Amino acid sequence: MYRIIVLIAITYGNCAFAQINWTINNSVATSGYGNLHPRITMDLNGNPLLIWGRMFDNSVFFTRWNGTSFTSPVKLNGSINIATASWMGPDIASHGDTI
Repeated sequence: MYRIIVLIAITYGNCAFAQINWTINNSVATSGYGNLHPRITMDLNGNPLLIWGRMFDNSVFFTRWNGTSFTSPVKLNGSINIATASWMGPDIASHGDTI
């Protein structure tokens, strides 16, 4: 029992001091591309990759960091409708160089 309490205390202590340091913000896309349910992951080199939806036409957009800015958004779903809302939408994941 004592070991469990110590483990919980150590885990809590480490989590309590975790901090996020925000740096300069960057625009991803203009408002015309929508902004619903954005999701982010990183590629093998640590560059952010983003995906999000636009509700009025059920579009899904993707952009990536090219080292200095985000690329122009690309529509991924063609004429296929994707369910997008503030509480649901597309998702993205990565492992190494596989997105």
